[in-house]
Amino acid sequence: MKKIVAILLALCLMTLCAASAETVLSIADPVISVDLGETQTIDLTGLTLNIAVGEVDGALALRVDFLNNGSKLYGLDANVIDEKVIIAFDGVSQTYSASMPELPSVSDFDVSSLNIDTDALVETIMTQAEFDGDTIRVPYTAVNEVLEALVPALEGVEIPGVDLSEVSDVVSQLKASDSGVNLEIGYAETEAGFSGSIVATLVENGEAGEVVLTAQAALEDDAADVTLDVPQVGTLYFTTHSSGDEIALNLGVTSSGMSGNFSGVVSMRSEDVTFAQLDAANAIDVESLTSEQTESLGMELMGAASGLIGFVFGALDAAA
Repeated sequence: MKKIVAILLALCLMTLCAASAETVLSIADPVISVDLGETQTIDLTGLTLNIAVGEVDGALALRVDFLNNGSKLYGLDANVIDEKVIIAFDGVSQTYSASMPELPSVSDFDVSSLNIDTDALVETIMTQAEFDGDTIRVPYTAVNEVLEALVPALEGVEIPGVDLSEVSDVVSQLKASDSGVNLEIGYAETEAGFSGSIVATLVENGEAGEVVLTAQAALEDDAADVTLDVPQVGTLYFTTHSSGDEIALNLGVTSSGMSGNFSGVVSMRSEDVTFAQLDAANAIDVESLTSEQTESLGMELMGAASGLIGFVFGALDAAA
Protein backbone atom coordinates (compact mmCIF):
# COMPACT_ATOMS: atom_id res chain seq x y z
CA MET A 1 0.00 0.00 0.00
CA LYS A 2 2.87 2.39 0.75
CA LYS A 3 4.14 1.82 -2.80
CA ILE A 4 0.70 2.62 -4.22
CA VAL A 5 0.55 5.88 -2.25
CA ALA A 6 4.10 6.75 -3.32
CA ILE A 7 3.25 6.17 -6.99
CA LEU A 8 0.19 8.41 -6.72
CA LEU A 9 2.27 11.12 -5.09
CA ALA A 10 4.92 10.81 -7.81
CA LEU A 11 2.24 11.23 -10.48
CA CYS A 12 1.04 14.33 -8.66
CA LEU A 13 4.55 15.78 -8.67
CA MET A 14 5.05 15.07 -12.36
CA THR A 15 1.80 16.84 -13.19
CA LEU A 16 2.57 19.81 -10.96
CA CYS A 17 5.91 20.27 -12.70
CA ALA A 18 4.44 19.96 -16.20
CA ALA A 19 1.23 21.99 -16.05
CA SER A 20 0.51 25.65 -15.52
CA ALA A 21 -1.94 27.34 -13.17
CA GLU A 22 -5.65 26.59 -13.63
CA THR A 23 -4.95 24.03 -16.33
CA VAL A 24 -6.90 20.80 -16.76
CA LEU A 25 -5.19 17.89 -18.49
CA SER A 26 -7.54 15.12 -19.66
CA ILE A 27 -6.68 11.60 -20.78
CA ALA A 28 -9.73 9.81 -22.19
CA ASP A 29 -10.61 6.38 -23.57
CA PRO A 30 -7.32 4.62 -22.79
CA VAL A 31 -6.71 1.22 -24.37
CA ILE A 32 -3.73 -0.89 -23.28
CA SER A 33 -2.48 -3.93 -25.20
CA VAL A 34 0.27 -6.28 -24.06
CA ASP A 35 1.66 -9.24 -26.00
CA LEU A 36 3.85 -11.69 -24.09
CA GLY A 37 3.23 -14.53 -26.49
CA GLU A 38 -0.49 -13.96 -26.27
CA THR A 39 -2.17 -10.60 -26.81
CA GLN A 40 -4.25 -9.15 -23.99
CA THR A 41 -6.14 -5.89 -24.50
CA ILE A 42 -7.56 -3.82 -21.65
CA ASP A 43 -10.16 -1.52 -23.14
CA LEU A 44 -10.97 1.38 -20.80
CA THR A 45 -13.06 3.29 -23.32
CA GLY A 46 -15.39 5.62 -21.42
CA LEU A 47 -12.86 6.32 -18.67
CA THR A 48 -11.49 9.87 -18.38
CA LEU A 49 -8.72 11.07 -16.09
CA ASN A 50 -8.87 14.82 -15.36
CA ILE A 51 -5.86 16.44 -13.68
CA ALA A 52 -6.39 20.07 -12.69
CA VAL A 53 -3.50 22.21 -11.44
CA GLY A 54 -3.79 25.58 -9.76
CA GLU A 55 -3.07 27.44 -6.53
CA VAL A 56 -4.68 27.74 -3.12
CA ASP A 57 -3.40 30.19 -0.49
CA GLY A 58 -0.08 30.48 -2.31
CA ALA A 59 0.51 26.72 -2.52
CA LEU A 60 0.45 24.57 -5.62
CA ALA A 61 -2.77 22.57 -5.69
CA LEU A 62 -3.94 19.53 -7.60
CA ARG A 63 -7.32 17.94 -8.21
CA VAL A 64 -7.60 14.51 -9.84
CA ASP A 65 -10.91 13.00 -10.96
CA PHE A 66 -11.74 9.72 -12.67
CA LEU A 67 -14.94 9.78 -14.74
CA ASN A 68 -16.99 7.14 -16.51
CA ASN A 69 -18.74 8.74 -19.49
CA GLY A 70 -18.94 11.99 -17.53
CA SER A 71 -20.02 10.47 -14.18
CA LYS A 72 -17.49 10.73 -11.36
CA LEU A 73 -15.94 7.47 -10.18
CA TYR A 74 -13.30 8.75 -7.76
CA GLY A 75 -11.00 11.68 -6.98
CA LEU A 76 -8.32 13.13 -4.76
CA ASP A 77 -6.76 16.48 -3.81
CA ALA A 78 -3.14 17.44 -3.23
CA ASN A 79 -1.18 20.50 -2.09
CA VAL A 80 2.55 21.20 -2.06
CA ILE A 81 3.43 22.91 1.23
CA ASP A 82 6.91 23.44 2.69
CA GLU A 83 8.52 20.86 0.38
CA LYS A 84 5.90 18.26 1.24
CA VAL A 85 3.09 16.83 -0.86
CA ILE A 86 -0.16 16.67 1.11
CA ILE A 87 -2.78 14.35 -0.34
CA ALA A 88 -6.41 13.72 0.58
CA PHE A 89 -8.25 10.80 -0.99
CA ASP A 90 -12.01 11.16 -1.37
CA GLY A 91 -13.80 9.05 1.24
CA VAL A 92 -10.67 8.51 3.37
CA SER A 93 -10.69 9.89 6.91
CA GLN A 94 -7.02 10.91 7.15
CA THR A 95 -4.80 13.19 5.10
CA TYR A 96 -1.33 11.93 4.12
CA SER A 97 1.97 13.56 3.27
CA ALA A 98 5.35 12.74 1.74
CA SER A 99 8.56 14.71 1.31
CA MET A 100 9.18 15.97 -2.19
CA PRO A 101 12.13 14.23 -3.80
CA GLU A 102 15.06 16.34 -4.90
CA LEU A 103 14.55 17.11 -8.56
CA PRO A 104 17.38 18.26 -10.82
CA SER A 105 17.22 22.00 -11.37
CA VAL A 106 18.73 23.88 -14.28
CA SER A 107 17.17 27.25 -13.46
CA ASP A 108 20.51 28.68 -12.35
CA PHE A 109 22.50 27.05 -15.13
CA ASP A 110 24.42 29.58 -17.22
CA VAL A 111 25.26 28.19 -20.66
CA SER A 112 27.65 31.09 -21.29
CA SER A 113 29.82 29.86 -18.40
CA LEU A 114 30.73 26.72 -20.33
CA ASN A 115 34.07 26.87 -22.06
CA ILE A 116 32.82 25.61 -25.42
CA ASP A 117 34.19 26.90 -28.70
CA THR A 118 31.02 26.42 -30.75
CA ASP A 119 32.64 27.87 -33.87
CA ALA A 120 35.37 25.23 -33.68
CA LEU A 121 32.81 22.47 -33.20
CA VAL A 122 30.79 23.63 -36.20
CA GLU A 123 33.95 23.86 -38.28
CA THR A 124 34.93 20.31 -37.25
CA ILE A 125 31.60 18.98 -38.45
CA MET A 126 31.41 21.08 -41.61
CA THR A 127 34.94 20.23 -42.78
CA GLN A 128 34.50 16.47 -42.29
CA ALA A 129 30.82 16.01 -43.15
CA GLU A 130 29.61 14.94 -46.57
CA PHE A 131 26.58 16.67 -48.10
CA ASP A 132 24.49 14.78 -50.63
CA GLY A 133 21.24 16.58 -51.42
CA ASP A 134 19.07 16.33 -48.30
CA THR A 135 21.49 13.90 -46.60
CA ILE A 136 24.38 14.78 -44.30
CA ARG A 137 26.95 12.14 -43.37
CA VAL A 138 29.05 12.90 -40.29
CA PRO A 139 32.01 10.51 -39.87
CA TYR A 140 32.91 8.94 -36.56
CA THR A 141 36.13 10.96 -36.40
CA ALA A 142 34.16 14.21 -36.29
CA VAL A 143 31.73 12.79 -33.72
CA ASN A 144 34.65 11.78 -31.49
CA GLU A 145 36.26 15.21 -31.78
CA VAL A 146 32.99 16.93 -30.83
CA LEU A 147 32.55 14.64 -27.82
CA GLU A 148 36.16 15.14 -26.80
CA ALA A 149 35.63 18.91 -26.76
CA LEU A 150 32.22 18.82 -25.04
CA VAL A 151 32.89 16.44 -22.15
CA PRO A 152 35.60 18.52 -20.37
CA ALA A 153 33.47 21.66 -20.77
CA LEU A 154 30.57 19.91 -19.04
CA GLU A 155 32.56 18.51 -16.12
CA GLY A 156 31.26 21.22 -13.80
CA VAL A 157 27.65 20.30 -14.57
CA GLU A 158 26.01 17.69 -12.37
CA ILE A 159 23.97 15.23 -14.43
CA PRO A 160 22.18 12.62 -12.26
CA GLY A 161 23.34 9.09 -13.09
CA VAL A 162 26.10 10.22 -15.45
CA ASP A 163 29.81 10.14 -14.62
CA LEU A 164 31.41 12.46 -17.17
CA SER A 165 34.90 11.20 -16.33
CA GLU A 166 33.83 7.75 -17.52
CA VAL A 167 32.43 9.27 -20.71
CA SER A 168 35.74 11.01 -21.30
CA ASP A 169 37.58 7.69 -20.89
CA VAL A 170 35.26 6.02 -23.40
CA VAL A 171 35.87 8.78 -25.97
CA SER A 172 39.62 8.41 -25.48
CA GLN A 173 39.38 4.65 -26.02
CA LEU A 174 37.32 5.15 -29.17
CA LYS A 175 39.90 7.50 -30.66
CA ALA A 176 42.77 5.22 -29.70
CA SER A 177 41.12 2.22 -31.40
CA ASP A 178 39.99 4.19 -34.46
CA SER A 179 36.38 3.43 -33.58
CA GLY A 180 33.14 5.31 -33.07
CA VAL A 181 29.78 5.94 -34.74
CA ASN A 182 29.01 7.29 -38.19
CA LEU A 183 25.89 9.45 -38.43
CA GLU A 184 23.70 9.84 -41.49
CA ILE A 185 21.10 12.58 -41.16
CA GLY A 186 18.29 13.00 -43.66
CA TYR A 187 15.80 15.83 -44.01
CA ALA A 188 13.03 16.50 -46.49
CA GLU A 189 10.20 18.99 -46.66
CA THR A 190 6.71 17.73 -47.43
CA GLU A 191 3.51 19.50 -48.46
CA ALA A 192 2.28 19.61 -44.85
CA GLY A 193 5.53 19.60 -42.85
CA PHE A 194 8.81 17.72 -42.94
CA SER A 195 10.37 14.33 -42.38
CA GLY A 196 13.76 13.44 -40.98
CA SER A 197 15.91 10.48 -40.10
CA ILE A 198 19.09 9.60 -38.22
CA VAL A 199 21.04 6.39 -38.80
CA ALA A 200 23.97 5.55 -36.52
CA THR A 201 26.45 2.93 -37.74
CA LEU A 202 29.10 1.38 -35.51
CA VAL A 203 32.73 1.68 -36.62
CA GLU A 204 35.41 -0.62 -35.19
CA ASN A 205 39.09 -0.33 -36.07
CA GLY A 206 38.22 1.95 -38.95
CA GLU A 207 35.70 -0.46 -40.50
CA ALA A 208 31.99 0.35 -40.65
CA GLY A 209 29.81 -2.39 -39.22
CA GLU A 210 26.23 -2.78 -38.03
CA VAL A 211 23.57 -0.11 -37.70
CA VAL A 212 23.07 0.51 -33.95
CA LEU A 213 20.30 3.11 -34.06
CA THR A 214 17.67 4.33 -36.48
CA ALA A 215 15.35 7.24 -35.75
CA GLN A 216 12.65 8.48 -38.11
CA ALA A 217 10.15 11.31 -37.74
CA ALA A 218 7.43 12.82 -39.87
CA LEU A 219 5.83 16.00 -38.56
CA GLU A 220 2.82 17.75 -40.05
CA ASP A 221 0.46 20.49 -38.91
CA ASP A 222 -1.94 18.06 -37.24
CA ALA A 223 0.03 14.81 -36.99
CA ALA A 224 3.33 13.33 -35.90
CA ASP A 225 4.91 9.91 -36.42
CA VAL A 226 8.17 9.05 -34.62
CA THR A 227 10.00 5.72 -34.51
CA LEU A 228 13.19 4.83 -32.64
CA ASP A 229 14.73 1.43 -33.40
CA VAL A 230 17.72 -0.22 -31.73
CA PRO A 231 18.48 -3.51 -33.50
CA GLN A 232 18.37 -6.59 -31.25
CA VAL A 233 16.98 -4.42 -28.44
CA GLY A 234 13.63 -3.05 -29.48
CA THR A 235 11.55 -0.37 -31.15
CA LEU A 236 9.76 2.59 -29.58
CA TYR A 237 7.14 4.48 -31.55
CA PHE A 238 4.43 7.04 -31.10
CA THR A 239 1.92 8.75 -33.36
CA THR A 240 -0.36 11.69 -32.72
CA HIS A 241 -3.22 13.24 -34.62
CA SER A 242 -4.87 16.44 -33.46
CA SER A 243 -8.44 17.50 -34.05
CA GLY A 244 -9.40 20.78 -32.46
CA ASP A 245 -8.21 20.73 -28.84
CA GLU A 246 -7.87 16.94 -28.74
CA ILE A 247 -4.86 14.82 -29.61
CA ALA A 248 -5.23 11.12 -30.38
CA LEU A 249 -2.10 9.45 -29.03
CA ASN A 250 -0.71 6.02 -29.82
CA LEU A 251 2.45 4.93 -27.97
CA GLY A 252 4.07 1.54 -28.25
CA VAL A 253 7.18 -0.55 -27.73
CA THR A 254 8.28 -3.85 -29.20
CA SER A 255 11.13 -6.04 -28.07
CA SER A 256 12.19 -9.65 -28.24
CA GLY A 257 9.22 -11.79 -27.21
CA MET A 258 7.02 -8.89 -26.08
CA SER A 259 5.22 -5.76 -27.18
CA GLY A 260 3.00 -3.16 -25.59
CA ASN A 261 0.76 -0.38 -26.82
CA PHE A 262 -1.17 2.50 -25.25
CA SER A 263 -3.72 4.67 -27.02
CA GLY A 264 -5.97 7.44 -25.80
CA VAL A 265 -7.19 10.97 -26.38
CA VAL A 266 -5.36 13.81 -24.66
CA SER A 267 -6.53 17.39 -24.27
CA MET A 268 -5.57 20.42 -22.20
CA ARG A 269 -7.80 23.37 -21.37
CA SER A 270 -8.28 26.23 -18.94
CA GLU A 271 -11.17 25.74 -16.54
CA ASP A 272 -12.48 27.14 -13.24
CA VAL A 273 -11.69 24.54 -10.57
CA THR A 274 -12.19 24.72 -6.81
CA PHE A 275 -9.05 23.45 -5.10
CA ALA A 276 -9.04 22.13 -1.53
CA GLN A 277 -6.79 23.71 1.09
CA LEU A 278 -5.35 20.74 3.01
CA ASP A 279 -4.17 20.59 6.63
CA ALA A 280 -0.45 19.85 6.45
CA ALA A 281 0.05 19.96 10.23
CA ASN A 282 -2.16 16.92 10.87
CA ALA A 283 -1.23 14.90 7.78
CA ILE A 284 0.26 11.42 8.35
CA ASP A 285 3.67 10.84 6.79
CA VAL A 286 3.40 7.79 4.50
CA GLU A 287 6.91 6.72 5.52
CA SER A 288 5.78 6.36 9.13
CA LEU A 289 2.68 4.27 8.47
CA THR A 290 2.34 1.27 10.76
CA SER A 291 1.05 -2.03 9.40
CA GLU A 292 -2.31 -1.30 11.06
CA GLN A 293 -2.51 2.17 9.49
CA THR A 294 -1.53 0.74 6.10
CA GLU A 295 -4.25 -1.88 6.34
CA SER A 296 -6.78 0.72 7.45
CA LEU A 297 -5.87 2.99 4.53
CA GLY A 298 -6.19 0.08 2.12
CA MET A 299 -9.64 -0.82 3.41
CA GLU A 300 -10.85 2.77 3.22
CA LEU A 301 -9.50 3.20 -0.30
CA MET A 302 -11.10 -0.05 -1.45
CA GLY A 303 -14.46 1.13 -0.19
CA ALA A 304 -14.24 4.73 -1.34
CA ALA A 305 -12.90 3.88 -4.78
CA SER A 306 -15.19 0.91 -5.37
CA GLY A 307 -16.69 2.54 -8.47
CA LEU A 308 -13.29 3.02 -10.10
CA ILE A 309 -12.08 -0.42 -9.01
CA GLY A 310 -15.23 -2.01 -10.39
CA PHE A 311 -14.79 -0.24 -13.74
CA VAL A 312 -11.16 -1.39 -14.05
CA PHE A 313 -11.87 -4.96 -12.98
CA GLY A 314 -14.75 -5.08 -15.46
CA ALA A 315 -12.29 -4.20 -18.22
CA LEU A 316 -9.84 -6.82 -16.93
CA ASP A 317 -12.55 -9.48 -16.91
CA ALA A 318 -13.51 -8.60 -20.48
CA ALA A 319 -9.87 -8.91 -21.51
CA ALA A 320 -9.40 -12.32 -19.89
